[in-house]
Amino acid sequence: MRVAQTTSYKAKEFAEYLLRIGNDTETTIANNLICLSDKIVIHLQKDEDSINLLTNAMYQNLSENATNTLFMTERAILTPLNSDVNKLNEKIMTKYSEKQ
Repeated sequence: MRVAQTTSYKAKEFAEYLLRIGNDTETTIANNLICLSDKIVIHLQKDEDSINLLTNAMYQNLSENATNTLFMTERAILTPLNSDVNKLNEKIMTKYSEKQ
């Protein structure tokens, strides 16, 4: 149960962070920018496809874990637009289908 408690805590902490951003109470730096923690930033390398880098980081070993409820429910990619969500979902499902 230790893993579940840690996961719960991290999820709660992240949810509170998102609420602070949404409520405009998160500390900002110059020009009202939010400084993101290195824990939630994926650094892009030269000539890398950012979408592939993001989906690979979030859904490592997707084909092995696609039926693992905990694995799938512990992950989310937040985007500002539904059209972005659709593109990401399509890319992830295509990647998953290729491995089947």
